[in-house]
Amino acid sequence: MRRYMLVSGKTRVRKLAGAVAGFLRERGEVRLRAIGSAAVMRAVAASAVARGFLASEGREVVAVPVFFPLENSDGTRRSGIELKLAVR
Repeated sequence: MRRYMLVSGKTRVRKLAGAVAGFLRERGEVRLRAIGSAAVMRAVAASAVARGFLASEGREVVAVPVFFPLENSDGTRRSGIELKLAVR
């Protein structure tokens, strides 16, 4: 089982925000992984929208961005962004 949600440049922000809010309600934390500028922008936007959803319930969401390593099929190395979200 994957321990993160993979975000693409075509991910629908409000749909992802709802899923993030649901995971945060149930588990207290969730991780979003994004590769590329469009995907990172959508992950950040969804985090902000989810924060708004949970703020109305009196919950505060914190995010910690970290890089994660990737290796392409041709052996080249890249990195992506992982947002670790948690309810405080």
